[in-house]
Amino acid sequence: MRKIFILLGVIALISSCGPADSYKITGKVENPELEGKNVYLAEQKGRSLEYLDSAKVENGKFIFTGKQDSIELKWILFRLNGEKLNNPTQTALPIFLENGNMNVIIDSVSTISGTASNDNYQNYKKIMSPYDNRLGEIVKTFWTKNSAGTLTKEEEASLNAQYEVIKDSINNINKDYIKNGNLDNEVGAYIFLTSNPDEKDLIEIISISGPKFKAFPGIDNYVKRAEILKHVTIGKKFTDLTMQGVDGKDVKLSDFVKGGKYTVIDFWASWCGPCRAEAPAMVEIYRAYKDKGVDFVGISLDQEKDKWINAIKELGLSWNHMSDLKGWGSAANTVYGINAIPHVMLIGPDGTIIAKSLNSEKLAKKLGELIK
Repeated sequence: MRKIFILLGVIALISSCGPADSYKITGKVENPELEGKNVYLAEQKGRSLEYLDSAKVENGKFIFTGKQDSIELKWILFRLNGEKLNNPTQTALPIFLENGNMNVIIDSVSTISGTASNDNYQNYKKIMSPYDNRLGEIVKTFWTKNSAGTLTKEEEASLNAQYEVIKDSINNINKDYIKNGNLDNEVGAYIFLTSNPDEKDLIEIISISGPKFKAFPGIDNYVKRAEILKHVTIGKKFTDLTMQGVDGKDVKLSDFVKGGKYTVIDFWASWCGPCRAEAPAMVEIYRAYKDKGVDFVGISLDQEKDKWINAIKELGLSWNHMSDLKGWGSAANTVYGINAIPHVMLIGPDGTIIAKSLNSEKLAKKLGELIK
């Protein structure tokens, strides 16, 4: 009989220590204004969120239960597609939905803990918190002074420099956190998606990431982009393109990238507000260097020829231009992997890509270093 009780005890122990086959989310809400409100468990569908489940906040608490076959990113929120509330918890809270017990505290600073993936992500958030807070302070100072009309050029330059230093630190932390233990899980993939990695880090991380990482929704686009970028990284020869000039005739990028000169390639579009904002500075740089061995060529992601041509005239972009009028389907994207504009690339006299992702300020600095 004693052996039977021992055997039953071992079975019970194995059962209690085995992997959970369902999940339970126990939530605590600190804001009394949310009492009686619906809280949603939602998933991303395209650009909107669709709810999977809902619960009512009762006595400051709510509960979700269910089962998961795999770990998936979901969202907890108090408004869904347009429903608005005046409280600090409107922002959707990411949760890695997996079988097990998860504890959620929703407040001005919210936390999710209890399972491996959510504990992992919570640890990442703790590391990032001081950097995020510092960025917030810099942005707040900038807009406060700018709105009051008291922001000097020296202060603006100082705030921009501080911002760039912290952003560089954040980029390094993101890269290190992913590479050190998160190259094949959903947490690493989500951090990667939200970190806006530069081209070098993008190519490196995609090349060494595992199948779970690559299977995360949205990563497939980066896998494709990494393959494109491998062929147009800094140090590679530029890739030729054939498009139309402003006169409607076919032109090649190689018609403008000539030996012995530097070539500035400006990827832009007439509908791009930041591109138009950069235009005056780009015009000044062109005037300063056009007689010093530097050519410019604009590659537009426009779709309507009239708007493209009119913008060239309005902005005074008096250099060579080309476009296939395919918008984001342009060869600028499919060949060079340009997924955001404005984007300035600098080609050396030997046809080698020597700089990418420049803005007017960085371009002026780079040309100043190269051309004395």
